[in-house]
Amino acid sequence: MKTNYGCTEKLATDLLEDLTVYLAGPNVVAQKEYIDGKATDKIIGYQIWCATDEDNPFKIKFATKDKPDISGYKIGEKLIFDGLEAIQVQNKYYFRAKSVNKL
Repeated sequence: MKTNYGCTEKLATDLLEDLTVYLAGPNVVAQKEYIDGKATDKIIGYQIWCATDEDNPFKIKFATKDKPDISGYKIGEKLIFDGLEAIQVQNKYYFRAKSVNKL
């Protein structure tokens, strides 16, 4: 049976509970729209790279209206997110948030 619950805060909490999330990349990466396999100039979101002590680096996505400002942050800074949600697609997890701050 296939179930689809979409992005949920509960899943994000279950995955990252008791883990510290660190900034793993110095830049906010623009996510561009693709049409027919080619990138357009249209930005559809933003991403930052994060990591925990137990996982490989992973991306957390933000809507265009929620573009994060990490200009004063250093790699390795501890982070906390508002509106953090996760979704599982097959065996992979994807995250999105509304904002990010130093812990």
